[in-house]
Amino acid sequence: MNVNILLIFGLTFCLFPVVYGENFSNVIIITSDELYGQANELANFYEQTIPAEIYKTSDFENFSDLEVNFIGYNDDSLCAWEGIKNFEDMGKFNYTLAKKIRKFLSQQNSSYVILFGNATAIPPGYYYFDKYYYDPNDEYNSWIPADLFYAVFDEENLTVRHTVGRIPINNENEGAAMVEKIKNYNKTISKIALFGGKIFSGDDEYMGEISALHALQNLNLNYTKFFQTDGNFTSAKLADALKNYDVVFHFGHGSGCYACFSNECVYGNPGTNSSAIFVSVACMNGAYDSAIVPGRCGNAKSFAEDLLKNDSITYVGGSRVNYGSAGIFLNNGSGDDYGVGDITEILEYFMTSDKNTTGEAYIDAFERMKNDGLDAYRLRTIMEFVLLGSPLLKFEKNEVNWTKENLTVNISGNARKTINSNYYGIYGTLPVFYINDTINISCSSSLNENTSIKVIYVDNSNTIAGGINLLNFSPNTKGLYLIKCINRNEKRFYFKVESNVTYASIINTMASYYTPDNNNNSLYDSFNIVVRVNISENGTYRIDGKIDVVGAGITSTSKTINLIKGINEITLNFDGTAIRNSKKDGYFNVNVEIYKDGNFQNKGTKCCSPYYKYTQFESSSSSFIEFSDIYEYGTNITLDITKNGTYTIAGDVHCNRSKVESISYEKNLTEGNQNVFIYFNKGLANNCKFNETKFSFKNVYLNLIKDIAYEPQDYRCVSYISIFENLTCNKVGDVNKDNNIDVFDAVEILEYLSGDKEKYELNFCGDLNDDKDVNLFDALDIMTKISTE
Repeated sequence: MNVNILLIFGLTFCLFPVVYGENFSNVIIITSDELYGQANELANFYEQTIPAEIYKTSDFENFSDLEVNFIGYNDDSLCAWEGIKNFEDMGKFNYTLAKKIRKFLSQQNSSYVILFGNATAIPPGYYYFDKYYYDPNDEYNSWIPADLFYAVFDEENLTVRHTVGRIPINNENEGAAMVEKIKNYNKTISKIALFGGKIFSGDDEYMGEISALHALQNLNLNYTKFFQTDGNFTSAKLADALKNYDVVFHFGHGSGCYACFSNECVYGNPGTNSSAIFVSVACMNGAYDSAIVPGRCGNAKSFAEDLLKNDSITYVGGSRVNYGSAGIFLNNGSGDDYGVGDITEILEYFMTSDKNTTGEAYIDAFERMKNDGLDAYRLRTIMEFVLLGSPLLKFEKNEVNWTKENLTVNISGNARKTINSNYYGIYGTLPVFYINDTINISCSSSLNENTSIKVIYVDNSNTIAGGINLLNFSPNTKGLYLIKCINRNEKRFYFKVESNVTYASIINTMASYYTPDNNNNSLYDSFNIVVRVNISENGTYRIDGKIDVVGAGITSTSKTINLIKGINEITLNFDGTAIRNSKKDGYFNVNVEIYKDGNFQNKGTKCCSPYYKYTQFESSSSSFIEFSDIYEYGTNITLDITKNGTYTIAGDVHCNRSKVESISYEKNLTEGNQNVFIYFNKGLANNCKFNETKFSFKNVYLNLIKDIAYEPQDYRCVSYISIFENLTCNKVGDVNKDNNIDVFDAVEILEYLSGDKEKYELNFCGDLNDDKDVNLFDALDIMTKISTE
């Protein structure tokens, strides 16, 4: 093996050495030739306390490969595989190098591994494919870069051998700056800043704040809350926190290149010269492969890649869309429990780890989530969980032994009624008051200390009343209100205010649901829900409904109807064609509002429906219903044609990892279910390696030809995959499959040439004599074979 190993015996005494994990005996730094000087300086620094080895990517040239045996880039049949392959063909993603590095690391004892360079210098260890998330309109978030596979060689059990951190620097100057920052870092974590607020529109429970409060249940550190309900969830406060806190924990929205706060979204370059650790639930902001795959912000660097240049020493978060929702559970308004998403959970595991380095804390968090059980959501989470920074960074904490505090909120004054919560992310029951009712609020602490009270109007996050321990309050506006009882801890209480002339309330947003198939074509015409409402006055009401999947809107509907006093059930029909056009799979969240004479009465939210694929619903356009098995010569397709016309079916035939043919088939089709046979060029397929050959028909489009231009109808990434063992295809042979080679086989070809038969009906190999055409000479070849036998 052509490997350069550099062992540097440092003489500098380190006053406060990090206590490295006993399971990790040395440091391995992998870098590019261009960044070798800076990586060498880093190795020299670490060699003072732990053996260090440094390798250039050119050192792996003669290594063998070690493929990843996990769903992802090694399976060319997966949706949008060609997209990542194109980046490899362009020289951006060097998967061959990744496999060589992986082979080398598989032979090493457990180590701290530093990838010193961006994703073009040192490629991601793999690209994992999330088949449950896949959306043809969002291929970026289906493919997840996974340096994890530089640490995992037992794919079945996902056993971690190394702790891997990537420092995604782009040039020597960035490398020198980061090395200097690491050399000067000797913090014990004492202060943490928690940022949270409303993450999405309609976020009634302040999802980011709920996530932060959940994290605080197990964090024994001095902390400061930068919450939207206190007016502090701002970009200016972030810049201050980066300068003055050891860790910034951000519970907010991300686009990939910026992080969002209540006042604005900002890029990762505030210019603070900070050495804080940045931990974030934000979607896509932890991407480290922007040099390979452009994200939502085009060719811009990701938030984390920018932040690490000057404003942080380590970023911990997710590289693609995360599962980061949260919820609060109420008992008559009192917030008794919080629930958080998987990305929040794994980041809490990271922050509460008792390990001494960030790399070991990363593995600890990984293992704890793995032990929770890896469903599709948690599997995605551990794949996109990133540590951007040195895995040897000190992660010791100056923990505080807090005295446990219980806060209690009491409301005196009779509530008009108690209702089930109809608000997004808020579950359970809450009291209802009328405008100008007097509400007496008291807040107390088990520590017998003073507490502060805030009353917040949720619609605009304004604080409209406040006090110490006791507060009398009379609301003058309808809506949802939040009471915060604050001391060392924080207790939340929600109540609703209605007008005393409210005529309708929603009892159950989704009392039942069903999916009819009126034309019996195995596709749902609609998703129907039954809304149960209580009406206090006869009249005409309007009920508006909408459904979403994880906050992404799917479709909406509205119904105006006469209702009578008492309990009424209204059916809302969400059009199946609109659901199909959304191209979103998932569990439907339902949101309903009811109006009388144009005046808002009540709203309701319900989660969740069963899991649906959008392809289960009716198409307003013509669509694929199913594909038969794929043969080496073609496939049968069943279509639902909604309008007469000339259609094309276009797609790519793949044999093993190679595209052997692009198909474009044109045919006049009439309304209704139609069976169409798409035949391939068997002569091309015959050039493949046929032992255990895998065929697939990929990237299949159905288009209606209209005024010369195409009108897109439907799309399938992979129609079907078949494996044929020992497939053979003779140049001449038994064309009509009667087990004899005779004159009738030649007649079959002549019938095809005369137009009496379709090519697929011949069941032959196509171009029998290799002249790249099916013609009279193929029939003559058969006659020659007959005459010579």
